[in-house]
Amino acid sequence: MEAGRGLVGLGWALGLTVLASPASYGANPEHVQTLLLTRQCVQCDLTGASLVYANLSGANLMGSDLRGANLSRANLSQANLSGANLQSATLFGATLTNAQLTNANLVSTDLREAVFFGADLSGATMTQALVIGAVGLPIEVATPRDRFNWGVYEADRRNFAGAINHYNQAIAQDPQFAEAYLNRAVARSHLADYGGAIGDGRVAAQLFAQANNPEQQALAEKFSDELERYVKKGGREQSEGNGVGISVLNFVRGVGSFLIPLLF
Repeated sequence: MEAGRGLVGLGWALGLTVLASPASYGANPEHVQTLLLTRQCVQCDLTGASLVYANLSGANLMGSDLRGANLSRANLSQANLSGANLQSATLFGATLTNAQLTNANLVSTDLREAVFFGADLSGATMTQALVIGAVGLPIEVATPRDRFNWGVYEADRRNFAGAINHYNQAIAQDPQFAEAYLNRAVARSHLADYGGAIGDGRVAAQLFAQANNPEQQALAEKFSDELERYVKKGGREQSEGNGVGISVLNFVRGVGSFLIPLLF
């Protein structure tokens, strides 16, 4: 315990914002100290290390073993993690802008809400990684289903613009993705983009028909028909205060409850 407190003090003295002391849990304490002192730790043993909120911007961690490490909210911008083993590590909310993650092992890694703008993930293995809410991931490292699930995540947080962005990317990768069209229709209706919502609903219905899915086809058709009727009335239903009528809002909310929220 005393050694842990000493490392925390060292972190603060160096301007490293470390919330918790780096725990042993298999990590080599000398390697942890070297990392915090110099940000140079090539092929180090950092398994299970606790580096929450650590400022590791520009750190060289090439080939290091970070299995099970906790790097939540850590600043890893421009860090070199090439060939690093981050299996089952937690990088929730971490900043990885312009980081090098080539050939990194990200199997079962928690990458939720991490920021990846400009990061290089070529050759990285991301099987079963948790990526909901992550931003800036190169399009080639995420499947259309991943993008769809991220859209659902943002919609659940009522970030409909963010949800639409993810659905856009899912559809760009898979133009036959009927669920993405229907979910984008619902998100657009929440933002009063009724024309776009109706169009997406019609496309979704056609794709569900082609896929021989009559239940979802009927749902998409009902959504578009009801919304179109609302628009033709000139939106005369009582407003909820955001420009959207109560009738259509209730319908939209109902449609959302029928959709499969996440696809696996």
